[in-house]
Amino acid sequence: MVVIQIVDQLVEHVFHKNGIDIYKGGLNISTANILYIMGTNVWDRNLFTDMCSKFVDWIRTKDRNKGIAFYVSVQKLYASLNDKKDKELVSFILESLPFVNEIMPAVGKYTLDATLSCFNSHCHHWASIYKEPFDVVVDNSKQIEYWEDMIKFLTESLPEQEVGFGSRKHKYPLLIKSLTMQSSESNLQIQLADIFGSALNQCYGQIASGKVDDFGQAIDNSLLLQTSRAVMWPGKEMTPEELNMEDETGVNPLDFIADIAKKKPEAYKKVLKK
Repeated sequence: MVVIQIVDQLVEHVFHKNGIDIYKGGLNISTANILYIMGTNVWDRNLFTDMCSKFVDWIRTKDRNKGIAFYVSVQKLYASLNDKKDKELVSFILESLPFVNEIMPAVGKYTLDATLSCFNSHCHHWASIYKEPFDVVVDNSKQIEYWEDMIKFLTESLPEQEVGFGSRKHKYPLLIKSLTMQSSESNLQIQLADIFGSALNQCYGQIASGKVDDFGQAIDNSLLLQTSRAVMWPGKEMTPEELNMEDETGVNPLDFIADIAKKKPEAYKKVLKK
């Protein structure tokens, strides 16, 4: 997930400056996949892990010195590589350095947190099933509370539009009738969701470590894994065909949301305060 964030926060900006939409053809996914595979299997793993760790420290604190430490770690990884293509891949990260003053103002309290993205994905999933507005009940969440104005904007202020590319096309606005936060103590469904989430976390953690016990195997064999959504997991898929992203017709969802935000500044004002 850290690698996905490096691509999304830094590499995407470099590509955008060069007139390339990294989301077309799933280029963002393939870039993250190959960075992760090379960093954990081919390159010096300690240098790669150090780079990832320093990226998290920098983004969480927005501290200038930690930003410098991050780019020093990227340069060390770059210097350790001999293959021209490997160096080119890491150079995409290094090339974000001149744009740091453009990138960092957009970094916020929950930039590294996937709650909003996963919430968005789940809403699109259920919208494809229900085809009409539905009520959403979630556990008490500081992240959802923080993003509540953004969720309201995505629900109430966007015109009907299909956005995205390939298999990741989805529609706005979000089909949310109401959003309620409740304590798990008073809601059976949230209690069940907590149990399912813990089970999935147990199973995926064991798969990642390569040490799956009988309980983890039982979860893996259950229907639970077949119904889980929005799993961020490294893969070997590289081409648009392998990623089911060969259809490059569509609208960049970030461009769409930004365009509406500019047209409706009053509606977006509360979001900006966050």
